[in-house]
Amino acid sequence: MQQFDYTKGKNATDAALIIDAMDLLYTQNLDAFAIVSSDCDFTPLVMRILTNGLKAYGFGGTQTPAPFVQACSSFSYLENISQTSLPEIAKSTASGTKKTGKQLKQDTKLIIFLRNAIAETQEADQWSRLSAIGIHVKREACFDPGQYGYAKLIGLFEAIDLFEINRRPEGIYVREKK
Repeated sequence: MQQFDYTKGKNATDAALIIDAMDLLYTQNLDAFAIVSSDCDFTPLVMRILTNGLKAYGFGGTQTPAPFVQACSSFSYLENISQTSLPEIAKSTASGTKKTGKQLKQDTKLIIFLRNAIAETQEADQWSRLSAIGIHVKREACFDPGQYGYAKLIGLFEAIDLFEINRRPEGIYVREKK
């Protein structure tokens, strides 16, 4: 969309996009919005979209301010997206290689991060629901298992092999091996 500035120094395009998004929000039956921007000015729009019960998927550069990234239902960094097809993106890291279990175990920051996520989401039986872990890691650090070459968080836990996995009818649960 091209929008010409009516006033010198103002960004009329952002305002026009927000107006169009609000029109869509209130006149269409949508499930989600995708916002491709690294501009924190779209954070209130994301909050309004979420307030109305829709998902807001963000896409932007690594310089994107944290409030915008954290407000989105999910945020993907464009630098991690290569010229491969979308299914391949989930299988590869930015460097294009899947890390082995041994490599993952040597990444102490990753292991500590996952252990803390489990501790923060543990239930009374010492198990953490994988979905709760996933929500927690996305909110805390916009974590994406694709950065390590895994399409899903469960694949990352399985590869690391430092955690027990319990598949129950009500969902997948994870805890540290004893």
